[in-house]
Amino acid sequence: MSSIDTKSIVNQMMAIERRPQDLLRSRLSSLQSEKSAWSSISDKLTSLKTAADAIAAAGSLSQLIAVSSDDPSSVSVAASGQLAGATSAQIEVTRLAAAHTVVMDDVFGGSTADDGGRTLDITIGGNLQSFTSDDGTIGGLAREINAADVGVTARILQTSAGNYQLTLTSSTTGAAAAFTVDTADWTGATTARQGVDAEFSVDGVSMTRATNSITDAIEGLDFTLHSTTAAPVTISAQRDDDAIVAKVKSLVDSANSVLSTVKSLTANSVTASGRGVLASDSIARSVSDRIRSFIAQGITTGDGSKTSASLVGVSLNQDGTIAFSETKLRENLTSTPEAVIAALGRGGTSTADGISVAAVTKSASEEQHIVTVTKAATQANLVGAVMPPPPPGSTIAMTVVTPSGTQSIQFTAGASFAETAANMTMALRGVGIKATANGFDEGGGDAHFEVTTDGYGSKYSIELSGAGAVALGVDGSAEGEDAEVDLDGESLVATGRTLLKNGVSYLISASQAEIDGAGGSITSTIQITNGLAGGLSNIGEEGGSTGLTSRANTALADRISEIQDRISQWDDRLAMRQRTLEQRFTAMDRMLQQLNSVAGQMGFATA
Repeated sequence: MSSIDTKSIVNQMMAIERRPQDLLRSRLSSLQSEKSAWSSISDKLTSLKTAADAIAAAGSLSQLIAVSSDDPSSVSVAASGQLAGATSAQIEVTRLAAAHTVVMDDVFGGSTADDGGRTLDITIGGNLQSFTSDDGTIGGLAREINAADVGVTARILQTSAGNYQLTLTSSTTGAAAAFTVDTADWTGATTARQGVDAEFSVDGVSMTRATNSITDAIEGLDFTLHSTTAAPVTISAQRDDDAIVAKVKSLVDSANSVLSTVKSLTANSVTASGRGVLASDSIARSVSDRIRSFIAQGITTGDGSKTSASLVGVSLNQDGTIAFSETKLRENLTSTPEAVIAALGRGGTSTADGISVAAVTKSASEEQHIVTVTKAATQANLVGAVMPPPPPGSTIAMTVVTPSGTQSIQFTAGASFAETAANMTMALRGVGIKATANGFDEGGGDAHFEVTTDGYGSKYSIELSGAGAVALGVDGSAEGEDAEVDLDGESLVATGRTLLKNGVSYLISASQAEIDGAGGSITSTIQITNGLAGGLSNIGEEGGSTGLTSRANTALADRISEIQDRISQWDDRLAMRQRTLEQRFTAMDRMLQQLNSVAGQMGFATA
């Protein structure tokens, strides 16, 4: 019997053979730890960007407004945009806007009852529409009216036990939304509620609106009328400094979280337990260096100079972390609010009226641009011929062509061009055409009609044709024109009034009259600024799919994949080596057994 421990010898030899693979496995584990570390940095940078983007957008902080009403059940208030400063107003409501409602006098046994072949003519905004049931029932008539979407909603209501009546309600409130019905095929009709405008006052100034949601009385504020008031309701609004402070604190906390994570992962120590996974990675340290350097260099202002980050309550501690002084931020929000708001988010300043910065994206650089406007954008404006207005009450029909399609409209002529224009505007908007008709009834034979699109630029056009267009003298077409701009020496054509270039959206609001009055052009120096939040947001981008952390993870993933392939190759090689060793030692064991057997037969002692 052999005395060779084959299994033990093979295992010992294989342990030696596996050393190169063990080194690869150790390296793989290190690389996987590094990749996990970079993922942690990526997560922190993404959180930094999220906190920064809550501030970075141009004008976002100016839209943080705290509002209140001392009687929200009567008048509620909400912020709608930037607020010039703290404001308050007293609102008195004498009448709420109401939708017009008509009840047809005929009574039916249910919504499926035969309507007797009735036709219902509805005139709203001078526009006549005729309806018949889609299936001969009163319910079918209601469905036809609703499907037409003409500004009137039809319902079949059970007004008393077993008695059903057709009711018609204007889709919007206000006197202009009132309508009439022709009762020729009907017993009659009763006005259940007259459509009226809301009547209210703001600090004693009387106003009317077609709706109870008031969006254009006080700049930056919307308020809603819920009931009439016995006494004035005070609404107030002011910049929400608490919200601003909270957002800046969140941003600083996120930046410090990045610094803390990078510090831990790149820590150097003579002991393995104190050494970070990325201790030798200078690229990881550069993330913290960029944040500290950005804050130390200060924030670019509207004139291109730098101001200390302490203006917004931010500074660097001696240990490299970021300090935040809520007290300092609140003090400066009170003393120099515009400077603080500008220093916090992205934006742009302009030295000329009529040229402004509407938005600044992350791709914009902090630099100056020279913008010269030589041509203003215009709306499509179709000016009609001078002629007398059509007879009041006559029906006017025409075809309207816009880039979005062709529509037919029909409305009633009023007593004047102005009244007729109001009816036409309602008809246009009723079919989704964003354009306004205006009638001019000047003396001296200058009465005429005009139609103007809401939008500016060459993508807006309007063409009117048909007998109605001829009757109003507006048969023809018109097209808007785009603004023409010189940006840093490059001649460009805007899209309407908007020019988007290199991450900056410029609004060219100057009129041609203003340009001509300035000698044919208006020039502005534009300074683009990122602010504290914009700069930190740009650094936070390094945690995104195209940022530094993604590139590091991709490189590590490639190396990990390569080593995994090498480890797999070693698995095959070691398996083959182990089989070879086992075969050799098994053969040796047999030979020894045979030798021992022969020696025993010959009388030799065996071990």
